[in-house]
Amino acid sequence: MQSRSGRNEPCHCGSGKKYKKCCLPADEQQARSASAAAPRQAPVEDEIAAAFFKAAELIRARDPRPVQERLTRLGELFQRGAALGEVRFDSRQFAEVVQTEGDRVLAGAGASVEDPRHALFAAAIARLVPRGFVTRLERALEDLVRAPATAGPDRVTAATALLMLEVLGPLDERNAPVCPVLEVLFFTQLTEWSGARDELRDELNQMVDGLRSGRLTLADMHGLIEERKDRLAAAIEAVPGLTDEVGQAADRAIKGALKALKSRRPPALFTTDEYLVLMAALERATGPFLDLTAPDREQTIAIAQALIESAELVLDEPLRRGVIERLIRAANETPGDRRPPPHLADLTLAMMHAPGIIAVAAMMNRRFTPVVRSAAEEEVVVKLIHGNPEADVLEAYARLLDEMGEAAGAARVRRVRDELGPAAASDDQPGAA
Repeated sequence: MQSRSGRNEPCHCGSGKKYKKCCLPADEQQARSASAAAPRQAPVEDEIAAAFFKAAELIRARDPRPVQERLTRLGELFQRGAALGEVRFDSRQFAEVVQTEGDRVLAGAGASVEDPRHALFAAAIARLVPRGFVTRLERALEDLVRAPATAGPDRVTAATALLMLEVLGPLDERNAPVCPVLEVLFFTQLTEWSGARDELRDELNQMVDGLRSGRLTLADMHGLIEERKDRLAAAIEAVPGLTDEVGQAADRAIKGALKALKSRRPPALFTTDEYLVLMAALERATGPFLDLTAPDREQTIAIAQALIESAELVLDEPLRRGVIERLIRAANETPGDRRPPPHLADLTLAMMHAPGIIAVAAMMNRRFTPVVRSAAEEEVVVKLIHGNPEADVLEAYARLLDEMGEAAGAARVRRVRDELGPAAASDDQPGAA
């Protein structure tokens, strides 16, 4: 159907909008429906026979170039969105086999491996062709040969592939590695897999670099992940090995964060109210182990797990979000001519992946440094962190936080105060209920 207006011209319906923004989608749908409803002429049997005759001539000829041209075109037909784009090895198995066999081939590459690409295909293909796969492949090629819309050269390409499969006979570990049709499909899918892996790795690296340099705020990052989550999930599903890379990046961040928190001048991570509620939780977690004078390895692991689990119960979503937002803000406040300290990015990523471990590490450092939000708060920090504060001191601090507009922090402090005993809280004190 011919467009009644140019894409960027005013629409023919008189709406005043551009044609592409108005009636073009409906007109195109109408054209597709009319085309689908129109009777199609099945290809003449002579055309199919001619295609197979031409394919046989190509295979019998001594010149390999015409066959190679058909195989090159076959690779294009195997691409996503093309006529054979739905023919694929199982994506998860493909990724696992390629990574495993790829490592082996690279480890043995050298004088003994003349063609690493073919060596990879030969090592992987026997594990990728389950029973019934070749039958499905042959059916797809036959459908392409007989489809009314198939162009003559593509009909010859599909016929050539069918004859190659027929010549080899039933495919097994012996002849699958010498099947040109499977090799073309293998490298078409490998190109897609490599592209998806590189694209996802670049995207993840950009996010990490954005956090590290301060170009991304937490809101920006959450927006990007929300916007792309479906595509990212599909890419990670298609490239399982990347989940390991993401985990390795998190592990590196956790190690960097722990190193910073164990230093002589640890970065300020938690506010004093967060410190108090975390310390109270950790003291409860260690209660059952107080009688142990020399814990063995299993008991030490049990203590560590109890501490981490206890910290994670305190680190609810609002508290974690507040810590991460402070870290991002600190990165953004770094002068423009300097990069933010690496530990800011490490702490941010580590708080996302392992908040309990990071919290325990911060609390265990005797040189713990709290985040201070005002001069008035700074005056009371020392006796709250390094002393053994009583209920009245905690209540005074809670009231100060109320005045500062830190209602969540005040509630945490009062929760700690109430744990000192029912007599410590008076009914007429704010927040005692």
